Amino acid sequence: MNQKLLFAGLVLSFMVSNSLQSLPTSTISCADLQQKMMLSLANEDGLYVINVLPKAICADCKIPGTLNIPFDKLGKKTAKWPKNREIIIHCAGMDCPLGQYACDLLQGMGFQNVALFDGGIRTWKRQNLPTTGRCKAGYLKG
Repeated sequence: MNQKLLFAGLVLSFMVSNSLQSLPTSTISCADLQQKMMLSLANEDGLYVINVLPKAICADCKIPGTLNIPFDKLGKKTAKWPKNREIIIHCAGMDCPLGQYACDLLQGMGFQNVALFDGGIRTWKRQNLPTTGRCKAGYLKG
């Protein structure tokens, strides 16, 4: 009896975990992000580009015009935003999982227009695009 319950629990866990896998997230390149940010400034259309790294890490090197909403505060800070708002998420770089986690969270909350700048601040900095802060953190060199 216990083995049957254990097996049923494992099957149920597998089914639930498969249904909760991340939704497909569109990605955006460095050049496209730069263009979207410039157009957003000109049109005042409310594009939000969000760095989901912790405040101390974000303060070291930041893309001008972006918001810093650490991942652990993202759900609460965005709960009342319009679900059709265009949001682009970024973190440190392609090897930083927080960006994808943030996209999954927002899509799960019903946001329909979420993209991931998967190059992150590391790629932005390597392209010699404008930044604020000292930009001395070790992850920028990797």
